Amino acid sequence: FADLYNIEKTFDSVAELLAYDVPDIVSAIVPVGQNHDIVIACAEAGVKAISCEKPISAQLAEADRMVNVCREHGAVFACGQGASAASHTLEIIKWVREGKIGQITDVAIPCGIPREVSGGGCIQLSAMRMLTGMDTEWVEGWSLPPLANFEQPDRAEVEVDSPAYGRLGLSGGVICDIPKPDESNTTYVTLIGEKGSVWLSRLKPVLLQGSGAI
Repeated sequence: FADLYNIEKTFDSVAELLAYDVPDIVSAIVPVGQNHDIVIACAEAGVKAISCEKPISAQLAEADRMVNVCREHGAVFACGQGASAASHTLEIIKWVREGKIGQITDVAIPCGIPREVSGGGCIQLSAMRMLTGMDTEWVEGWSLPPLANFEQPDRAEVEVDSPAYGRLGLSGGVICDIPKPDESNTTYVTLIGEKGSVWLSRLKPVLLQGSGAI
């Protein structure tokens, strides 16, 4: 890769990089299990802005430590891509918040969680939370066998991730249905309201306003 793009200086580890120089910005594009150590090392070394890929961690304690250490060292820290996974997400959130579909009555993640809950699945789950403005109060679900091409993380105490389906009870008194995975379905989240509907899709969103039969 370095030869292809004529990159003269390479490093075999993050520690080696930080010993040579401390960048102003680091984007850690690595497997989830490596996020914690890289983010902590960069923050403690004085990197000013750090980003990592979603999900932040498979363990809440690690996620909390990453956030706290970055805050203690004055580093700007960001994680995830929920808002950019589908086009016009931020505009649709604003549209829903303005009451264009009225009170939300039904929510679904039609494509299910086809690969992994905390990895790829966190895009759909994050999009659902941002669109509805609701948190999850209870979970009822089932996991499926892990996909053959997903390897177990390096740390033995972390179980391998897997596809899943079920239901989420949201704080607005609404249930979010997550059917068995269907990778042919390109819709991340569906919202049904008293005055309209929203389909947030990888291709393009569909917004309907009004009520009654078509």
